[in-house]
Amino acid sequence: MRVPLTALWKKQLGCRMFRVTELDQENHGAPESRRTQLEDRLREVDQHLRSEMRARGFDPDQDDNLALTAPLATLYTERENLREELKSLTENIDCA
Repeated sequence: MRVPLTALWKKQLGCRMFRVTELDQENHGAPESRRTQLEDRLREVDQHLRSEMRARGFDPDQDDNLALTAPLATLYTERENLREELKSLTENIDCA
């Protein structure tokens, strides 16, 4: 079942994209601060994705096995990108 993007959803997606850009511009020299920001953002995106999946009747634990609608796929992709960036940052901090 496809759910059309409402004006509110579009606004939320736009805001979310802005926040990611905003995070990229802040604290380039402070890896611990960046790590905290990524962890917070990851938690927020994950909670939002799980909530939206439940609202559409999906089991959030099955997100890897489902064909997601565009809004859910956008959240899923953002979450995975944040996980990768956090993993990369954590490895760089551990190696330093």
